[in-house]
Amino acid sequence: MARTQGRRRSSATSSPEDAARRSSFERLNKWLFTYEPPGHNLHAPMRCVVTGGAGFIGSNLVDGLLAGEHEVTVVDNLSTGKRSNLEQAVDRGAQLRVADVADAQAIAEIFETVRPELVFHLAAQIDVRYSVEHPAGDATANVLGTIAVLEAARTTGARRVVNTSTGGGLYGDADVLPTPEDHPIRPLAPYGQAKYAAEGYFELYTRLHGLST
Repeated sequence: MARTQGRRRSSATSSPEDAARRSSFERLNKWLFTYEPPGHNLHAPMRCVVTGGAGFIGSNLVDGLLAGEHEVTVVDNLSTGKRSNLEQAVDRGAQLRVADVADAQAIAEIFETVRPELVFHLAAQIDVRYSVEHPAGDATANVLGTIAVLEAARTTGARRVVNTSTGGGLYGDADVLPTPEDHPIRPLAPYGQAKYAAEGYFELYTRLHGLST
């Protein structure tokens, strides 16, 4: 299985920024990899896909994955993400595929090529006002896009798919602050409702297909 041969840095040449990214990634590892299927080592370098990886959070995640010597493919339509956020990551070996997660065929083709073992789903339509004015457009990105990613991950044998959701968008005008996760879910905009639906699809793929999410 191809890995990141030829792109690894020695500790002697690592910068302080690399050390910080590695430390952050080690904490991420501890959180993500609490369960390992029998016969699998999820701490070993893996092929990863990060949807929405050209955004601020996504690009920092990409840096952390690269610091952990994983192979990274970013899928982003660049509607809000920026190529400039990935310049250093691309120099270090990351691949950028410009595509919309709502384009199920494009996502399926990318996943078929990459065959990711670990998928981070960060791509989303995050404009609440847009969701109110264009609920179908919001659902296309946040619900259908999520389904496309889950289905592509399932059919190509991904080990785990990690979702990013929202807090305030789910609970609406919560009467408890800080709001616990078991607080009643009462979205006040299509954006929150779509993200809640996406969470449901992640749970469904775990029950229905045994996909680790």
